[in-house]
Amino acid sequence: MNKQTLAFAAASFLALASNVAAETSISAVNGHKINHVDQGSGPAIILIHGLGADHTRWNANIDKLSETNRVIAPDLVGFGRSDKPDMDYSVSMYVDQIAGLMDNLGIENATLVGSSMGGLISMLFAERYPERVERLVLVAPAFVFGLPEAVTADMLASGASPKTIGQMEAYLSRVYANPPTDPEVIEALLAEHRQVNSGGAVASLARSIKSGEPTYSDDRLAALKMATLIVHGTQDGIVPVDASRNLASKLANTSFHEFSGAGHWPQLERADDFNDLIADYLRGEDQTR
Repeated sequence: MNKQTLAFAAASFLALASNVAAETSISAVNGHKINHVDQGSGPAIILIHGLGADHTRWNANIDKLSETNRVIAPDLVGFGRSDKPDMDYSVSMYVDQIAGLMDNLGIENATLVGSSMGGLISMLFAERYPERVERLVLVAPAFVFGLPEAVTADMLASGASPKTIGQMEAYLSRVYANPPTDPEVIEALLAEHRQVNSGGAVASLARSIKSGEPTYSDDRLAALKMATLIVHGTQDGIVPVDASRNLASKLANTSFHEFSGAGHWPQLERADDFNDLIADYLRGEDQTR
């Protein structure tokens, strides 16, 4: 397998339903350059990735969702092609970065779709700026109730930052229900993952998350009144599906949908079904299943 074919295979697996990357732009927010997709027109949707990821985790969704909406998909500061400053990171700091990006792009309010840690960022944003949130979509939201006592910051950072082929295989087996097995594809995915996470954001965020910042109580959850859809794959090896079932039971205005046989990124493994689900939800159709 030559280098060009290998890169294509890795990109194709990562995006699954889309092997053409969306065009990106750069915006300056709070003194940092943020790389982001801005595609389509209509009501705004902001796609927020998780720990150790970037905007490409939405490659299988951007084109479809942008047929009827303006889709914004940033690389959070510290990841992808956004700035990676040497500083202390926290989940809550991304709330103002998303607000600043919305201001720069002239977006007053939006539906926030957050994957994993991006789900927690979306919840924090809705808590701080409820008037700017139309709806929430939480895809396998992580860290809402903090980390299990037995999981250290180092364990979290190591799990999200594989450095060897063996570690990458283990990582892929946790995020995908059907992970790749071709050694060359895994090697290419490892190289891509290293580039996305070439700064110190993962380790810093892991320390912040382990410290309990932020962690939701039942009272804080009950105060979130906006319409919320929680989506989770039943084969998720990162966040147990029971965590989302529990979360759904504590939110006031929530629909819950499970993707049978999908892992931590159902937006990739079940892209067509996921895109249809979001489109239906934005039209106001009930997604409780």
